[in-house]
Amino acid sequence: MWRERLWRKGFVKTFVMSPRKQPNFVGTVEDPTCVICQQYLYLSAVVCRCRPLTFVCLEHWERLCECNPRKRRLLYRHSLAELNELLFTTKSVISCCSDHPQSVNLPRHISCSTDSGSLSKKVKGKQVTLAQLAEEWLLSSCELFQTPFSSNAYVNALKKAQQFLWAGPEMDPVRDMVKNLTQAKDWAEGIRKCLSGIESWSRDGCGVMEKVHLEQINTLLTCDPFPCNEPELVKLKDYAEAARSLIQEINVALSESTISMTDLEDLRGRVSNFPVYIKENKKVEERILFLKTWLENARKCVHETRPAAVDIRILEQLESQMLELQLNWPGKEKLLELIQEAKLCQARCTEVLKGPITLEKLELLVDEFAGFVVNIPELKLLCQYHSDTVSWISRLKHALLDVHAREDQESVVEDLKCIQKDGLELRVQVDELALVDSELKKATCREKALKVCRSKVTLEFVQQVLSEASLLQIDLEELFISLSKMLATAISWEERAKHILESDSKLEDFRNALRTSEDITIILPSLPAVKNAVVAAEAWLESSKSFLQSSSVTSSASTSLLPFDELKEQVSKSMLLRVALAEKVLLENLLSDCEEWRCSASSCLKDVEKLLNRKDVFSQHCCDISSDIDKLRSTVESVTASGLSLRFDFSEISMLQNAASTLHWCSRILLFNVEIPSLEEIEQLMEERKDLPAVYDGAFLYKSLTESASWQKRASEVLSVSSSRSGFRSFTLSDAENILMESQQDMLVSFPPMVVKLKQAIEKHKSWQEKAHAFFSVDSYERSWSILLQLKELGEDAFSCPESDMLTFEFETVQNWKQRGGEVFGCSLGSLLSSLLKIKQSLYRSLYIYEKSKCWKVRYFCTGCTSNSDDQEFISCSTCKDCYHLTCLVPKSVGSSVANEYICPYCVLVDSGSICRSKDSPLKYKGKRPELERLVELSSEAKKFTARLEEEDILLEIVEQALACRGCLSEVVDSSLSFLDKDVAAISRKLTIALKALDVAGVCDPIASRKFDQALARNSWRIRASKLIDSPQKPVMQQVQRHLKEGVAINVPLDDYFKQKLVEMKETGVRWAEIAKKVAGDNGDRELDKVFELISEGEALPIHFEKELKLLRDRSVLYCICRKPYDQRPMIACDQCDEWYHFDCVKLVSPPEIYICPACNPQTGEKLCLSPSVNRERSQTAKDSEPQTPSPRHAESRWRPRKRKPWKRRKPQVVANSSSSPSGSTLVDRLVWKNRKPFRRLAKKRVEFSSLTPFDLTSVA
Repeated sequence: MWRERLWRKGFVKTFVMSPRKQPNFVGTVEDPTCVICQQYLYLSAVVCRCRPLTFVCLEHWERLCECNPRKRRLLYRHSLAELNELLFTTKSVISCCSDHPQSVNLPRHISCSTDSGSLSKKVKGKQVTLAQLAEEWLLSSCELFQTPFSSNAYVNALKKAQQFLWAGPEMDPVRDMVKNLTQAKDWAEGIRKCLSGIESWSRDGCGVMEKVHLEQINTLLTCDPFPCNEPELVKLKDYAEAARSLIQEINVALSESTISMTDLEDLRGRVSNFPVYIKENKKVEERILFLKTWLENARKCVHETRPAAVDIRILEQLESQMLELQLNWPGKEKLLELIQEAKLCQARCTEVLKGPITLEKLELLVDEFAGFVVNIPELKLLCQYHSDTVSWISRLKHALLDVHAREDQESVVEDLKCIQKDGLELRVQVDELALVDSELKKATCREKALKVCRSKVTLEFVQQVLSEASLLQIDLEELFISLSKMLATAISWEERAKHILESDSKLEDFRNALRTSEDITIILPSLPAVKNAVVAAEAWLESSKSFLQSSSVTSSASTSLLPFDELKEQVSKSMLLRVALAEKVLLENLLSDCEEWRCSASSCLKDVEKLLNRKDVFSQHCCDISSDIDKLRSTVESVTASGLSLRFDFSEISMLQNAASTLHWCSRILLFNVEIPSLEEIEQLMEERKDLPAVYDGAFLYKSLTESASWQKRASEVLSVSSSRSGFRSFTLSDAENILMESQQDMLVSFPPMVVKLKQAIEKHKSWQEKAHAFFSVDSYERSWSILLQLKELGEDAFSCPESDMLTFEFETVQNWKQRGGEVFGCSLGSLLSSLLKIKQSLYRSLYIYEKSKCWKVRYFCTGCTSNSDDQEFISCSTCKDCYHLTCLVPKSVGSSVANEYICPYCVLVDSGSICRSKDSPLKYKGKRPELERLVELSSEAKKFTARLEEEDILLEIVEQALACRGCLSEVVDSSLSFLDKDVAAISRKLTIALKALDVAGVCDPIASRKFDQALARNSWRIRASKLIDSPQKPVMQQVQRHLKEGVAINVPLDDYFKQKLVEMKETGVRWAEIAKKVAGDNGDRELDKVFELISEGEALPIHFEKELKLLRDRSVLYCICRKPYDQRPMIACDQCDEWYHFDCVKLVSPPEIYICPACNPQTGEKLCLSPSVNRERSQTAKDSEPQTPSPRHAESRWRPRKRKPWKRRKPQVVANSSSSPSGSTLVDRLVWKNRKPFRRLAKKRVEFSSLTPFDLTSVA
């Protein structure tokens, strides 16, 4: 153990680590780490005074510093005794939990640590054990309890004990002595601290120092027996006795019924001057404070002069406390007199509150006790009643002041209602309530009169208000006099209104009557009829306003038109009005003007129809026809304008407008006789033709001009270039010639400019057609792409013909091919040639990498680029010897040790057995990599072109280079897949070259890549299999099976070297595992030596079988007299030697209270005949003095069935009857072993260990 080694090296200073805030978590920030190995120091650590913040583990203590070991300290969290106890407790708890899933995996050979008391080291020239040093320390520590207490001696003894506390349970006496020394030291120092505090306080007087509490002294004096010899104990006892005497005197003084203030002050002074603090001091202070408070309150009550300043409850309290204290105070008589007067006042007030209260009686009582110093609730309540009554009377007088002259009678009514309600709620009887009722009725009448003045009311309501005022005798007030005058005015206006309605008066008379009614606030019966007459007249004027303004010169032309039918309706409505108006005559004149205009519009429409239907119109010149049309159009427009000026929606206006637009369209068609229109103009005219009215479609002139416009459109379409993608006209030469012939034969109107243009276009087309024939007549190698582009540009004005179709087809085919090429190469149409050149260069470099491996001459210095400049720094791979520029490598692929040795990523990938390629390889092609099959398709399509392309030649070279790369890659793949020997270095070299070439190439070959991936995966499998076989750490069976399964998935041949090797390992391991499982479950039938041989054979296998070896080692541990391994049968342990026995082997039915095995308690009699296997086992260990049984602590984990069986070990009542045993005296009861067991044995000893791997015993640091 490391702690024992440190003790031997001179470590005598040990300390317990401070408690952790989170004890359930190991490895947190609370645990320091070793500066050497960086492990968490949870259980123990070493530190030195020279570096107090640096910690190391026990294994690296020598590397902490160069100081003497005595200067270093051992820090531990638990002693070895605590750790061993924790270990045994954990094992016992887990062994009792049979359902615990991890219980079967616990180590079965963990034992206690060695006896640390037997450790020895050389001290002063002789060997001394730790137990001897501990015994010497215990003797010297016992002597300290007999001598007078010395703090230094105790501290030195505790320091010396540090070298023992870390050990196991054999140092428990030392720990107990340390505990006793600590308690004695604390007790003695507490005695001295109390005496020092008492003496210091007595010396300094009432300073800032705190007294020593009597409870603290009593705690120290109650120790029985006293922990050590302290001479100062007698002084402390004297102080404690004096304190108890003072407490008794305080209790006697406070229990007396009469005591003076002087005696209490004297007693408080004695307590304050005593150096020990006692709790009874608070009782004295409380009694003095109580007396002072009572006297102060009594003086205030007697000398108080303010009204109601003294609460009667305070007087009652002072009276009860005065009888209890029995004080003789000079102001006692005055206080009693005040109390009697207060009681008398309270009784009188209570009597008044019981019956009805009159104002006179209440005023006498209030005046009598005005200014009384005592606050009595009943008197206060009566004063409040008096104050409320006086306030109510005052409010009433104020409300009745000038009440008839006020204009806010609504407020007066509300105030009187509130006063009436408050008066009814008063507790005091008053006579003014009748006056309130009378004034409230008058105020209500005045409120109604004011309502008449402020709002409109009926005549009947006004008459009713005046009658109520007469009854209440207030009709002579100014308000009601003005109301009478208002009623007379309303009656006069009503008579005048009736006269106006009966006679036919002007509108002004009606309006004057309405203005006069606005000053009258009474609702007039005839007012609605007057208003209706005025409203009807004004409404008619408003609706006729637009008609009256229609003839105005200043009216806007953009104003909307008026309906002519409504004008007739307005004239008819004017006959029903009750008011005389001058506007009636104006509307009648306007209606007459409109009828005259409609007659002139009809005449103009007849002239238009006559002109359009003339048959001899084309006998004149085109200019004369156009002149006649323009004159008639101007006449139509003039009539239309005069109709619009009337601002009515006449139906003739739309007809005139249609006639004008038709004449205008005809005039525009005739203009094309002297100028050539564009196709857009013709199309626009034809679109306008669709919007013209259909009423003139049958007219001769209109129909002829429509046919001429249609010819103009067809001619313009033939001459214009089509908007199709080809860029050629969509009409043929025959179409143009037909249109030209049509203009000379069928048309009534001629268009010379258009005819001339048609003839020119026909001649130009024939010239271009001859050039196209010449282009297609030469050989294909002479047809360049540039000449084809020139022909296409010149043929944009040509008509549709086979030559133009051929050129268009060839051009579109090449463009589509280039577009597909751009999609394949991932570039635009303009950068296709540069992309092809870039890919060609990458394939050249790929072939260079393949050929370089065949000892071709090196052409480039750097494998990663084509630059051969010498001014850049190179680096060479130590495996493949290829050179790279440092700038061509990915930064993270170059480590810090570049100058020493560099391995390129490709060699690292292949040699490591990985198949995951990196995306940041230094040779990776930057750009899109097209597939080879797509390139072949593009090349075959390009051979069909009639024109020669530069891109076609480069693409053909790319395809040839890519096929050459495929051949090189196939050669590498075939050699790799056919290789089955052990050495994989040569194949890895070839695969590395192929991997570089694949990354450099700018063309993707999926077929070759899949084969290469298969070869790379098989090579990776072989490399990992080689590592698995040659690894210093043995693999487990699952790893071998998993690797073989991977080999089957990638079709590794059966005659492969590594596959044969793994299959052989698997078969050998499976055979041994099957034998091991059978032996582990044979219930001890096989001999123990053969079991050890099987274990040795399993350990020599190339595969690690942890579970099977553990089962065999457990199988080699034997129990009971039958010498069998653990087989789940019920067992019981001897309470003396801890040996385990089967119930049936020792003939037990149920567990007894205490069981002693026959070997520990032998009897005379017959000997039990043992089985041959037991005899054989005994014969092997005949030289030992102990039977071959496992350690008792190890066997505890075997006792699992105790939890489930009803015969679990317990303590029943012991019955002496012999019938309780199976057969009285049996062979088991008389069992005598050949070798007597000692009383305390540990474990069995084996004769030979050569065939069994020793089991490791776990040592606790």
